Amino acid sequence: KYVRGGFRTHVARGTVVQETQTTRLSMNRWFTTKQAQTSISVRLICYKGKKTDVKWVDEDPLHFETLCSFSASIPASALIPGSRLGAIKPCWSCNFDAVVSFGTTEFKCKIEWKDSQGITQSGVAVPVWNEG
Repeated sequence: KYVRGGFRTHVARGTVVQETQTTRLSMNRWFTTKQAQTSISVRLICYKGKKTDVKWVDEDPLHFETLCSFSASIPASALIPGSRLGAIKPCWSCNFDAVVSFGTTEFKCKIEWKDSQGITQSGVAVPVWNEG
């Protein structure tokens, strides 16, 4: 479950990353409408402070910044009907992995999910870098 202001570490500080390395985080998003194509966006944030064990953004908010964001389109078949606590309207969810592959000069991003037959599908995403 996602708690606002929390985050999960994709790559920890000090980790040596090989140019062929891929990391993935399992995630979930809820939607209140079901469309033929739905966009899923992921924001990669970077912690630039000195603390070593930060668990919440509000512990040191001035030292977090968006590195980049990426999004990919998924088909309606990737959405699973469900219900959220307190939701009045119908809801759908999508369980997916945010996948980042590192390279020599850039990294590649994609969203992966399993279709109704359990076959992994993916949508390639282009990172949009934060210039700030």
